[in-house]
Amino acid sequence: MGCIYEGVSAKLAAGKSLNDFVDVTVTNEDGDAATILKGQNYLFEESGTYTITYTVANVEVSEDLIAEHTRKMIVAERPEAEVILDE
Repeated sequence: MGCIYEGVSAKLAAGKSLNDFVDVTVTNEDGDAATILKGQNYLFEESGTYTITYTVANVEVSEDLIAEHTRKMIVAERPEAEVILDE
């Protein structure tokens, strides 16, 4: 488990950082969505395919200027651990 914001950055063409304005939404296969706050971790509780959407707006010019990037993440089911005890 890691921070879902790790490695994410956004900036204007002029170079001004918009990192503090990036919104992240995680959506599962059932369409249930969760918004992840900056610095917050997200625990993928079930195996399956998740859609991670990163959105940022240039609010200095217009809230209509929005950039969006979407990733798919496949979470595999963890195999059960086998414990063998020496007798």
